[in-house]
Amino acid sequence: MIGITLKGGRGKFFYDRPGQRYRLNYTASSKLFHPDGKLEQDMLAKNTTMPMNYTWGGYGENGACNPFPNKYSDFFGWLAIASAGANQTVEGKPCRQWTALIPSPFKHTDVNMTACVADDGSVLEMVQMVGGTGKFSGASRYRFSNITFGPPDEEAFRPSYACAQNWPAKPCEDEEVETLDIYRIFGKGEPQVLSNRDTGDVLGDVSFICTQGSGAEYESKFITHWKVNVSKAFGQYALCNFNGIANVCIGQGSQLKRVGRRGSQIQSGKKAIGQCDPNVDVGSQYSFPRAGQCPPNVVPSEASGCFWANPRPVRTVAANCVMQERKLLEVCKTEFGHAPFTQSAAIFKDALASADLTKGGCPDTPVATIVDCTMQGHTTVDIIMAARTFSSHDALQLGLHHCLCRHILWLQRSLGRVGEAASLLPQDGHARDGWHSLLRLPGRRPPK
Repeated sequence: MIGITLKGGRGKFFYDRPGQRYRLNYTASSKLFHPDGKLEQDMLAKNTTMPMNYTWGGYGENGACNPFPNKYSDFFGWLAIASAGANQTVEGKPCRQWTALIPSPFKHTDVNMTACVADDGSVLEMVQMVGGTGKFSGASRYRFSNITFGPPDEEAFRPSYACAQNWPAKPCEDEEVETLDIYRIFGKGEPQVLSNRDTGDVLGDVSFICTQGSGAEYESKFITHWKVNVSKAFGQYALCNFNGIANVCIGQGSQLKRVGRRGSQIQSGKKAIGQCDPNVDVGSQYSFPRAGQCPPNVVPSEASGCFWANPRPVRTVAANCVMQERKLLEVCKTEFGHAPFTQSAAIFKDALASADLTKGGCPDTPVATIVDCTMQGHTTVDIIMAARTFSSHDALQLGLHHCLCRHILWLQRSLGRVGEAASLLPQDGHARDGWHSLLRLPGRRPPK
């Protein structure tokens, strides 16, 4: 789990190389919220149309299934390119060390892989070391004992309860509408919208920042306090993030429709990771899929078919002010293991409440972000016509120019009209005469 130290984990590992599948489940100690806290994980990977089912937060009804569309990767496949090293022993058993450097799916770094393999081919120990100092750095160590050879039982690869019977998890039985105060940390250039993003209440965002905010990449980020109206018929939390181009969510069905909720850092200990629980000790984290947003003046409900409405940003401040200047990260460390983090939450809330330094506030920070064109329902033509209408000093114009550039980049890639598309970029705050050539491109509707 990113940003969380897990210790003393014990579990089972099943590996079927010919069948291209493996299963790893374990229970580990996690003292983030409580001294006796634990985290249960169950990962089932198969080379199928849905290669990985990841059950987070617990076994049985406490867990929540999160299928990932990643390409299947053999757990020990990297050994085929590994280099032999020195002879060693693991728990008194002789083995030979093998190492390899492989690309990491996170950021631009590599993973140092090390394994100690016995003469009979069994892997006694494997270590994955991700370099750097950011939130994706760290190490995972696996030590294998009581190893047996032979075809694994099919029961070993049976999907978990959460994946087989409750995915996506059934919505909560509460159709009341409430106004949430939520918070989102984000970086420069990201759309300043809730659509397709994950957020948290005060405790939920504090736990996220306290475990991941020490990395250098967070020093230049921002935090926005939002208010939003939501249906309390919460669905399963979806992983929604900015991928460098747009906000996207991973999930299916109601995960991509309803506001999702979970206990912070998947450690609620409640059914479906706290989906229908207030999570008063650890806080809640929420996902806001684009398809669930209501049109203007529509109330979230089952009847309307939408589940969140009227998102409005209250204040935006520099994350560094909250984490460093208000010493949030220092106070966090004193509260680990003793949830709820009331002192940390008070610092966080005061920092976002006002710009008054005497009250622990942080200054308002204007942020230049891109407008999420698709969320607002704009077509390329709408954007072009608007760009011809507004001056470059208008905030909407600045946002639409960003949208326009993104559409032009898309045109370059999909139609190969590089020269023509590039000629359409506005200069000196005004659209050029070349707009009409874009309107004639295939698939574009003419303006009304």
